Amino acid sequence: MQRVRSRLRSAAFALLDARVFCDSISEKNTFEERTENEAASHVAVSIANNQTIRLGSYSMNLFDSCLLGFLQGLTEFLPISSSGHLVMMETWMNYTASNFLGFDLLLHLATLLAVCAFYRRRLLELGSSLLPAQAESASKERWEHQKLILALLLSTGVTVVIGLLFLEFFERVRDNLAAVGFSFLITSGLLLSTLRAHPAGHDNPASLPANLWRFALIMGVMQSLAILPGVSRSGATISVALLLGVSKTRAVEYSFLMSIPAIILASVYQFLFKEVQMGQVSFLPALAGFLISLFSGLLFLWLLLWIVKKGRLYQFAFYTLPLGLGMLGYIVLAA
Repeated sequence: MQRVRSRLRSAAFALLDARVFCDSISEKNTFEERTENEAASHVAVSIANNQTIRLGSYSMNLFDSCLLGFLQGLTEFLPISSSGHLVMMETWMNYTASNFLGFDLLLHLATLLAVCAFYRRRLLELGSSLLPAQAESASKERWEHQKLILALLLSTGVTVVIGLLFLEFFERVRDNLAAVGFSFLITSGLLLSTLRAHPAGHDNPASLPANLWRFALIMGVMQSLAILPGVSRSGATISVALLLGVSKTRAVEYSFLMSIPAIILASVYQFLFKEVQMGQVSFLPALAGFLISLFSGLLFLWLLLWIVKKGRLYQFAFYTLPLGLGMLGYIVLAA
């Protein structure tokens, strides 16, 4: 009898092991089927959105990169916020904006090169002022150039300090469409304020405020505000410069000369301390976006200078104001 009980117990354990084995196989098959279904659904949604699939991730195509490059050249110089439009367009194209910081950085470097090319003579003058003067008259001019360099560095320092202090906040609102919409409203207010501006007469390019260092501090603060997507860097800085009485030509020049060290430092920071992702952007789309951003940037920088000289900077608010209100209204209705 004891031998029979032992055999029955062994048979029961064998049946239990077989059931556990069958259950594990069933769970594995169910998991694989669910994974395959999710992958198929992911691919179907991506195809419906006209996106290229590469090893389970999105790949930016040539048309999208060219469109974003042109948009960067257009919006970096016209006072309508390049970062805000890039976030908006990348969201509309179903790209996660924060995953394409590397490509955004590449486009910003293209417009930086456009600024250097446009103001190459001015940059050479400022650079030559660091060399020893040959005459007393040249020494006076050299000192004026050196003061401008110091003012630009002071503005950049203020921007860097504010950017680092509020770094987490700026990164948190990077993909927030509500924050972008509100920032467009800030840009609109700054642009409309130029209706009350009284810039220096005769548009003397050499005119700077008597209190140059106070002016440099304020410009640095305004440039740091433009870290927010939707706040136009050119719109904010040029508008405030005009309100402070700076000539139209010098307001545009100071704004973009100030952007050179800021963009360089921001780029270095991104490469050294951040995981910069190109978001599956291959070489050809990246090159095309860079070149289009460069040449369109040169064109629109010239156009902006002409618009400011004509006193029509405020008219861009008629675009950014309804854009910001429309974005906020869409978010409210979609909630």
